[in-house]
Amino acid sequence: QIDAVGLTWRKFTRGPNIWEDNFEKLRSYKDKHGHCRVSRHHDRSLWGWVKTQRTRYREFMVHQEKIRHLPPGETVPTVPSKLSLMTPEEIGKLQMIGFEWSTQKQDNDASWERHFVELLKYKSVHGHAHVPKAHPGLGLWCHGQRAAYVRRLRKGPPPKSVLTEERIARMNEIEFPWFPKEHNPVGEGGDF
Repeated sequence: QIDAVGLTWRKFTRGPNIWEDNFEKLRSYKDKHGHCRVSRHHDRSLWGWVKTQRTRYREFMVHQEKIRHLPPGETVPTVPSKLSLMTPEEIGKLQMIGFEWSTQKQDNDASWERHFVELLKYKSVHGHAHVPKAHPGLGLWCHGQRAAYVRRLRKGPPPKSVLTEERIARMNEIEFPWFPKEHNPVGEGGDF
């Protein structure tokens, strides 16, 4: 009965050709779209493969770093992963087509965390989280968090906001002033 509706049967196999097949699919995707950032809505299977390549690459880099710091005569550690390490040839092929090893979201998440840690340090030194806008780096970030918070209050949470509920809760835990003009600490001037 299934054959009657015209379904094509494929044997599911794993092996070296699977990587090459997916690489060719990615190359075709790049030719058509101009980038390698596959959406899961466009092709869930290829999206999953791309995600796996990023994970394998990170593990490869961690493994290479461990090897670099081995004392003379010590053996190379085994890879504690269900995934096989990426080969330099695979890395080279992906780089040749402009593959991006991190996603914008990963970069945004890492940046947010770095700034949050900087805010914690600021609070430990100054006793508060009222960072003036003029403070190098951190001031503009805090201003951006406030602007995102106000937008969120007015329009609801945007679908791809960096300022998540969890991050708002973390900011609230350290008493971050969302509306600092109302809570300007005595003796501190400046635009917040």
